[in-house]
Amino acid sequence: MDAFDNESVIVFKDVINCIVFWTKDPTNILERLDELRNYKYYFQITIIPYDKNIERYVRNKDVTIKSFKKLSQGKHYNININTCSEEIDLSSIGIGHAKCIDYRLVSKIVGQQSKN
Repeated sequence: MDAFDNESVIVFKDVINCIVFWTKDPTNILERLDELRNYKYYFQITIIPYDKNIERYVRNKDVTIKSFKKLSQGKHYNININTCSEEIDLSSIGIGHAKCIDYRLVSKIVGQQSKN
């Protein structure tokens, strides 16, 4: 549990261009993705090597990875996998390069050029 559990945030579609969900575990939102069908969004998922000794509230990595795989079953959600800032080339396994908050990706998602 963190400080924002059970909190509501009202978002108005006319003022939101794109939502970036930055999380270590997308499990809780997977069943509610249909509620976001009218919004443009993407996920930034960080998979860390730490256990509960360092990250007290982090879920078991096996659960997180299973959720990540479900989310990335591409064509249903139209999701691609990209690295955030790693220099390693993973294109041979279908993983591209991006930035953590990538204005080019946001521009592509919302269908308009970024001013950056």
